[in-house]
Amino acid sequence: MQLPLPGAVPVVGAAAVLLGAAVVASFTRRCKAPFCAPEGSPVLQGLRLGTLGWMMGQVPLWLLWYAEQPWPGLLVVKQLGLELLSSLIVGLTIAAVAAQTGKATGS
Repeated sequence: MQLPLPGAVPVVGAAAVLLGAAVVASFTRRCKAPFCAPEGSPVLQGLRLGTLGWMMGQVPLWLLWYAEQPWPGLLVVKQLGLELLSSLIVGLTIAAVAAQTGKATGS
């Protein structure tokens, strides 16, 4: 059995804090009746969604992997950057489709 890296405990704590912050940020948004439409432009909504998705999914995952395995820190930083880019693209795509759907239905 291999013991964790000496600096792994703060990384695991950071992963938990980031996950908790993202979950709280996503669930404390107030809903506007009757449609619960988020505020701001579709681009801003997409960036917000992509960032929250990245914070809830990829950041804790990669930080935990870094704490458990002896991966080079630079590799983890590069992967997190690429994951952020892909999460932002997904968020922007979702916001664009939702905006087009809203225009088509007249909402």
